[in-house]
Amino acid sequence: MRPSKAKIKAIAGALGLTLCAANANTARADPANSLIELRDALNACLRTTSPGGKLDVTIVFSLKRDGNLLGKPVIRYSKMTDAPDARRRGASAVAAALQGCLPLPITESLGNAIAGRPFAIRIRLGEAAPASI
Repeated sequence: MRPSKAKIKAIAGALGLTLCAANANTARADPANSLIELRDALNACLRTTSPGGKLDVTIVFSLKRDGNLLGKPVIRYSKMTDAPDARRRGASAVAAALQGCLPLPITESLGNAIAGRPFAIRIRLGEAAPASI
């Protein structure tokens, strides 16, 4: 059974949807036990560099109960000021950064709540990126 659009929007809203991407080292902490903690873990982990120019990407993905990726992440939207080839490289960099975050450390109860549900995250790189979340 697919979740309703309202549920998807509620989960996406809880995740914050906008991550500011920049260079940083990732550090795994205690397992996330809420959507807010999951958002914070993704924010701390999902960092990448801009391939040049401005990049705005929305990536949709689902997780298994153990925090691993379920299926393949999908780039739903991408916009870049440079050539289409640079846009593809930027979207690939974002997808690779997501792969580097996985598996996310999550508790069993959070894993049961989010398993198979889609998450949509908007990532802005380059000059268009906000200073903070």
